[in-house]
Amino acid sequence: LRTGASPRRAFGIAMRTEAKAVADLLAAASVLAGHDSDVSASLDHLVDLLTGLSVPTPHGRGWGLSFPYASRFVRAGAMTPNAYTTTCVAGALLDAGVRCRRDDLVGLAGEALSFVTEDLGWIRRPQGNYVRYWRGVDTPITNVQALVALLAARTAATTGDVRLRETAH
Repeated sequence: LRTGASPRRAFGIAMRTEAKAVADLLAAASVLAGHDSDVSASLDHLVDLLTGLSVPTPHGRGWGLSFPYASRFVRAGAMTPNAYTTTCVAGALLDAGVRCRRDDLVGLAGEALSFVTEDLGWIRRPQGNYVRYWRGVDTPITNVQALVALLAARTAATTGDVRLRETAH
């Protein structure tokens, strides 16, 4: 209580740029860009931030938290890509790509989806297949499955890629 409004400074915790927050700003800016051409310029800045935060992978690119993370499921270093953050970023890139008619952003969303489906891979279970949340972790996380299915369906509708419809299914 005595550290004031900025305890982060008192403890030496630096400010960080989080991909999920930038993705949310990009999604908002892409909605506004349809109504206000001045906002379109901020899209490039946000896309540049997201591109700078991405981690290249064998099949695409992924995004993660800017800080080390530990839970009962995983211990991950800073910037370790995961399905949730990557899918949120990809959804924002897809929104911006569709609204602003930018194929490069649709392509980035596709790279993110490739990371999730190819690099993270699948957990095979008798009741169905699940994409992994983190590399090497076989715990199925239901809400992430729904986000990936939504992203795959939206990307399929945008690009016409039949394989992505199968992924969504």
